[in-house]
Amino acid sequence: MSMTTGRRIAVLAAAGLQLLFSGATHAQAPFFYTVRPQGYGMRAAALAEASSADGSDVSGMYWNPGCLVFLKNEGVLVSHVMDVSTRAQVEHLAGSVRFAHAFALGVSGVYSHEGRLELENGPEVPLEGHGVDLAGAYAFAPTLSLGVLAGFRKLTFDAESRTTGWGQIGLFYFPSQGVSYGFVYRAARGYTYWHANQQSGVERETDLLQNIEIGATMSYPARAEDPIVTLSLTTEKSFPGVSLFSTKGGLELLPVRFLAVRVGFKVGTLERVARYGFGLKFGRVHIDFAAGPSRAESRFTGVSLMVNL
Repeated sequence: MSMTTGRRIAVLAAAGLQLLFSGATHAQAPFFYTVRPQGYGMRAAALAEASSADGSDVSGMYWNPGCLVFLKNEGVLVSHVMDVSTRAQVEHLAGSVRFAHAFALGVSGVYSHEGRLELENGPEVPLEGHGVDLAGAYAFAPTLSLGVLAGFRKLTFDAESRTTGWGQIGLFYFPSQGVSYGFVYRAARGYTYWHANQQSGVERETDLLQNIEIGATMSYPARAEDPIVTLSLTTEKSFPGVSLFSTKGGLELLPVRFLAVRVGFKVGTLERVARYGFGLKFGRVHIDFAAGPSRAESRFTGVSLMVNL
């Protein structure tokens, strides 16, 4: 007997709760990765970035570029994020376009400014960065697409600059309404991040860092334009060097048609944190808010504006 979408959601929720409340290690890891900044799209950010199988808007290309062919909302996304620890302001602009039904492109730019690192026993160091990303996706079957993304980040602090090159490849499987799956492989060279909590600094990884992420997203009612319940769950494994894992889960509820309430959790080797947010929909305009209040990661608040074209 085939499993209904409602039962799938129940099974996924049970698995997510079991993982979230298992005995994961909790340690302070206030990293702001230049490769994986705090969610550019605030919907994904509020769902703890459990978005490798969720193609809501163009920001999904960061979690799985293959989703660009199956986006629910195509258009332009503008985001503003504030990193609480460094007071850095992050501005982001992204857009996507689909050609026929089999090919799509996405492009984005990001600029971070006004950040400050308070180095131990030293003066404040100014911090800023910028980057560009280009993604493409092709559907070689009605329910299956392949996507690639490449980009760079340049981080400038004090009188020094560091550049990170990164890319990813993703498979996006959309077998039926209300159900999707994702598989993503990522790699980064010159991986650079800053941390600004109990002690500030900038770190650079010389190895080629890689990770793999697998996820599923389900919604109910499956064929509704605005599902009442959407549940996403992903598991991410990083390598080589120190082997890290992270399990991320996000839940979105629509109590009324124009309002979405969201919560997300991340549990892993270094973290156990929660995210929160909500969204407002006015025709083609979507406004999303998100916050990451935990000191176990880089705290942030942000807002994004999505306009469907």
